[in-house]
Amino acid sequence: LTAGALLLSTAYAQGPMGAKINVTPLAGYTGSSPLPKPDKILVYDFAINPDDIQVDKMQAMRPRHLITGDQKPDAIAASASKKYSAELVKALAKTGIPVEHVAKDTPPTDNALMIQGSFTSVKEGNKTERDTIGMGAGGADVQTKIDVHMKTPTDSVLFSQFETDTK
Repeated sequence: LTAGALLLSTAYAQGPMGAKINVTPLAGYTGSSPLPKPDKILVYDFAINPDDIQVDKMQAMRPRHLITGDQKPDAIAASASKKYSAELVKALAKTGIPVEHVAKDTPPTDNALMIQGSFTSVKEGNKTERDTIGMGAGGADVQTKIDVHMKTPTDSVLFSQFETDTK
């Protein structure tokens, strides 16, 4: 995972909806003995404070969003956390290690890699600026802080801690 985070330190998604992803390592495992290969990976729900969400005010005023309420910070928070966890589980499944999405209060089993985190900022940007101006104007920005721990029989060891900034 640490290698994957470093590979993503400046990554770009392809296509017209491309995104730039910056990963900033904060801490990593420094123990003297190697950690065992995990039996499974647990992806916990990411925390998100609705106060940290900046919505696109123009989109929030559209009738369909007023009716459904899907542009309210609470709805965006729930949707962002659910989608992020699902995409993370899908990406980590490629490691060949069993991956589970679990609720935040689920206790880990021994030899499990635990991925927990929080959204520190979610800015939807401005769709009108993206459509009319382009060239990065009105772009969205999502920032997270992620902790990866390894649950051993005796302890929970910090494996990696990093922040991401996706534009």
